[in-house]
Amino acid sequence: MDLSGDGQSNKGPRPSDVQGQLHAGVTINAIVIGEDAGDYGSVLTSEIARLTAYFTTEVIRGPEAFVETAIGFEDFERAMARKLLKELQTMAVGDMKFDQ
Repeated sequence: MDLSGDGQSNKGPRPSDVQGQLHAGVTINAIVIGEDAGDYGSVLTSEIARLTAYFTTEVIRGPEAFVETAIGFEDFERAMARKLLKELQTMAVGDMKFDQ
């Protein structure tokens, strides 16, 4: 499952409130969309760091789950490509049963 966002959950249940309803083995990766921070130490730098920490704590789940960062919506395509490449590097094995 993939989630993207530019802010914290502000309507409906919080992500951590629905984690128990997910099928075991579901991995949730995320893309955080933030603005270009400009100078180091600016408010925007701390904002994207705070949002990344929120997604890391409250949203992503599963083995090797991760948060990718897009600097502005114009960087979303590049962030999505990076995220997909990371996901493809992880071998996914599903539950398979064969009747014989």
